[in-house]
Amino acid sequence: MFNEHEFREFSDELWKAANQDGRGDSTAIIEHISYILYCRFKGHDYFWNDLISIINANGAQQATEFYQKELRSNIRFLFSNDSEFSPLPFGPNAFERIIYLLDINFSYYSENELIGKLFESLLDKAYSQKSGINTTPRLLANSMARMLIDTSDLASNELSICDPTCGTGTLLISIIEQLGLRYQLLSNPIGFEINTLVSRIAQLNMIFRGLPSSEIHNKDSLSLSERHRGKFDFVITNPPISKRYDRMPDTMWYSMGMGYSKNGTRSYEFIELALSLLKRQGRCAIIVPEGMLSSNVRYDIEFRRNILLNFQVDGVVSLPPGIFPGTGIKTSLLLVSNNPSSLNREIWFYEFDQRPNQLRNDKQLWDELIDSWNMYIKYGKGPDINQDHNWITPSWEIEDKQYQLAASSYRKRVFDRKWLDPNRLINELRELEGQIRTEMDELFMIHSKERTESPQIGTNFKEVTTTAAEADLNTVMHALKEHLSEKQKALFDIFVDAQQPLAIHEAAKLVNKKLNESTKLGVQEAKQFTELLQALGLIEAVSSGVMLYPKQSSEESDRIVSFHKPINIILWKRATNLLRS
Repeated sequence: MFNEHEFREFSDELWKAANQDGRGDSTAIIEHISYILYCRFKGHDYFWNDLISIINANGAQQATEFYQKELRSNIRFLFSNDSEFSPLPFGPNAFERIIYLLDINFSYYSENELIGKLFESLLDKAYSQKSGINTTPRLLANSMARMLIDTSDLASNELSICDPTCGTGTLLISIIEQLGLRYQLLSNPIGFEINTLVSRIAQLNMIFRGLPSSEIHNKDSLSLSERHRGKFDFVITNPPISKRYDRMPDTMWYSMGMGYSKNGTRSYEFIELALSLLKRQGRCAIIVPEGMLSSNVRYDIEFRRNILLNFQVDGVVSLPPGIFPGTGIKTSLLLVSNNPSSLNREIWFYEFDQRPNQLRNDKQLWDELIDSWNMYIKYGKGPDINQDHNWITPSWEIEDKQYQLAASSYRKRVFDRKWLDPNRLINELRELEGQIRTEMDELFMIHSKERTESPQIGTNFKEVTTTAAEADLNTVMHALKEHLSEKQKALFDIFVDAQQPLAIHEAAKLVNKKLNESTKLGVQEAKQFTELLQALGLIEAVSSGVMLYPKQSSEESDRIVSFHKPINIILWKRATNLLRS
């Protein structure tokens, strides 16, 4: 029905229609789009048909009122007795446009894959910049699922899977699809989400993907009872990185005994919970802030030590900052097994160097990660193990570094070494020295050139000297400027024409007023050329006196500042023997 280009265009048009009134935030918009999608494809046909009939007969306003009145009865399973949906975030015209787009572009029998893909695209648009709610990029989610599956002995026909912070359900969908795609295994996915609205979106996301049996609970997973201990084969999660505002007990059933909740963040508790949910031999893939993996704070050191003592850390994948839209926090993926009998003899590390935008869209980069991971799992080595981005670190080295688990702590950069012919380098240096010598000779000739006129006996000495100096200046300037750049010529003219001594940075400002934006003169470059002009005797330095500050606007006159005490700044003026009429 749609090719890829048409599908993107339709998704953009639908999102644009939903936002045309600018009345609601992205969360409320995606909430009601999800309800409308359900009514269109998964609900009762009569509701949608009635909606279309009312629009055609009575207009968009009455259709909007009908939708809000009858919606709850059509999606009753999403609501508890005391919960309500958000106010409609778009007006009648936008509502009519959304209904029209979905009615003419989809049939009632559209496949789950197409509907799920459309909803995923809309979720990305909704949460791409929203603070606090970040969907896991699809390629990352699929890779997390594949890395869990590839390390497991899938002997059971029904696997228990949990995401204690499931958000919109992306990670649960990824692991279920990977299991079904590769092994045709049944699964029993369970997710927990504290945000009521987001938990509804997760439920609908599962339904749109053809997974209606999934259990999404609107509950804070940190308050789960101990009956959930050791219940799941797989735990896959991307917990929020947020401060803890409520006071939790110092020790929960999943705590490793250090009272990590005191550190002011829920990240510790989510990691403890995720690992405590694992069955024996169960595996966990969890996103964590990289700061806690490298911090030298006592809490962090002891926390990492406890993980390594009680669990098998199989691998660490370092992700670039910004991989999650809307946040620049650098994160890592931890791959952990509940296998206490297996000692942490070594840990496999992988670090991405690509920019986040490239990483979110380039499947080949993730395939390379999976290939390296599989090679390590199967053989403990591979053709690229211990290379620049992919290596193994022994446990003794990790212990020596206070149990740091950040990939950057152990990465050994490999640089390509390029061999250069020594004879070629010597010849290039000689050629460069020759060019410098030639230019220095030309400058020396300019500076030491004999005066064309000499003072005559009986003539006023000052008058003759002035005439000779002017003639010499013209000769010097003409010869010198043949070798100068546009910026250098402008700087030389500023010093020659200035009536008061100038600091280098002030002279550079005056030059830049005459130049184009693309040819600005930097202060460092001006300083180097000023020193050359001094060496040639064309300008001289003064340490006090009157200093000219150029005007800052066309309405302002030049400002002259007199210094009555010695100053540190060096001022420059044209040499005394270089006078102009």
